[in-house]
Amino acid sequence: MNGLVLALACLPLATQAPVASRAEPERLRLESASMRLEPERMRLEPELVRLEPQHAQLEPQRVQLAPELARLELALERAGAWLAAREREDGAFAPAARAEVCLVAATALALWSLEEPDPVLLELDASRRAADFLSRRRQPDGGLYDPSRGLAVYTSGVASRALRVHAARTGDADARRLANDVELYARGRRSPESAVDGELAARATAGPEAARAARALLDARRGELDAAERRALDFLSRCEAKDGRAPARLRPPGALVAADGFTYEDLLPYVYLEVAPEEQVAQRALSSLRASFTVERNPDLTRRYGAAGFPGNQGLYYYFLIAAKTLDVHGLAILEVEGSGRREAARELAARLERLQLDDGSWRNPDGRWWEDEPVLTTSYAVLALKHCRRLLVPRPR
Repeated sequence: MNGLVLALACLPLATQAPVASRAEPERLRLESASMRLEPERMRLEPELVRLEPQHAQLEPQRVQLAPELARLELALERAGAWLAAREREDGAFAPAARAEVCLVAATALALWSLEEPDPVLLELDASRRAADFLSRRRQPDGGLYDPSRGLAVYTSGVASRALRVHAARTGDADARRLANDVELYARGRRSPESAVDGELAARATAGPEAARAARALLDARRGELDAAERRALDFLSRCEAKDGRAPARLRPPGALVAADGFTYEDLLPYVYLEVAPEEQVAQRALSSLRASFTVERNPDLTRRYGAAGFPGNQGLYYYFLIAAKTLDVHGLAILEVEGSGRREAARELAARLERLQLDDGSWRNPDGRWWEDEPVLTTSYAVLALKHCRRLLVPRPR
């Protein structure tokens, strides 16, 4: 009997022995991996020690900024909810106020603004529907636009940026290839961007000729033109600059461009292209912003309508986007402004946008010039601007 008890007592030890022997190689493998990683840990240790005081210094700043960042993120959350609700079953973002706004352009802007990181504000299925809607609008010439609405180059550029942001989030290789192809189209095109430019391009390649062609069109077709076309032609009719230089869309390939500050020709591609701070266009944008930064109105960074800028609220939200992007490109939350010194520009922009946000979470410009009374467009500009500001306001160790 005692022998049986002793045998039973020893049985667990006997059965555990094979388990222990099987675990031994795994333990040795882990020890070997740990030994291989030890030099890397030792290499990083001084860097971690060096950064610790910087993290400690940033903590009070984080605490101080916490209420501001909370307001900013609440504004983004409310805007994202409003904008996402405008998406239709086919993936297009429907205009809320102006049915004539191009669906392709509105969808590209909305998708880009919602999927731009920090933070992403669109569910994945909704994002895929919007990207699919855009991909089906590819044109035989390589652009991505609505042929009936004009602005082929600009719409294609914005669509390429939207698809690129979507591909970065989802890993969609087809969207990435399409973004590359459409961006090449936008970069390479020298043809006009609108129906009005189309008629001018056939008749003009230099400033004085463009002005004369515009005046002739105004005289011949004034009763047929809508208000936007009349304004465009009126502007071109006055473009008899001393250097005889036509707008870029009317110049033949290879024509020289004078280095005369941040221009309208810079402005459109600057919005949708990724720009490095050392690029000339980024330097010109920063110089213009230093000379005229304000959050109360659109000072017209390109000065194409004169030094006084725009009256009232004309183009206000597009300016906010350009200003915020310029600050972000150069990593400048604080801007040295001519005539007024150091300005907390990113904070001022964010606070101004928060004050202008409507109760439903959208933004809408009471001045409808350039379609800024369409909330889908204006809210997209505001969301992108706030995301640029957020990147600047979140403290990071240097």
